[in-house]
Amino acid sequence: MTIYDKSQSQKNAFERLLAKIPGFRGYLAKENRRESDKLEREFIAKAFDAAREPLRRTVRAVADSGNFDALRAVAGIDPLEKLVEKVANRVRFADYGYSGFFDAVKIGEPELERLYAFDLALYERAEQLEKRTRELPSLANDGDALKAEVSLLEQLVREIDRDFDQRERIVTG
Repeated sequence: MTIYDKSQSQKNAFERLLAKIPGFRGYLAKENRRESDKLEREFIAKAFDAAREPLRRTVRAVADSGNFDALRAVAGIDPLEKLVEKVANRVRFADYGYSGFFDAVKIGEPELERLYAFDLALYERAEQLEKRTRELPSLANDGDALKAEVSLLEQLVREIDRDFDQRERIVTG
């Protein structure tokens, strides 16, 4: 069940009454889509946010280990964390998957479906990122492995950031 479906099933009596008014049902449906899209994007952004804490734990683990090789690898973690934060905020504050009556750009059902598919894939990539960052603290004693993994993670996040531009193209047509 999608967030939109869940919001539809939890309407109160007033909302159900308003839905009976001719023409108002479509307006309500679009408003529900807007709210659902906002909740969905916040959920995805939090998945990216969750990837940041393991990065901080890795820095602490390396500092505690005293491994000088690993300390050099830690230098790449701060820019990586900032990049993850940037992507989370892009997701959080992206345009809505909705267009109102007076909006210049109209988003139809096919575009909404593409948008939802894109957002699902984005969430799965955020989960993958978070899972891989959770493994970083275990590399605190292996500077080369840590540096390589940080580099791979940075590539992944940069790729996600570039791919996120596609979402805007879906919204704007």
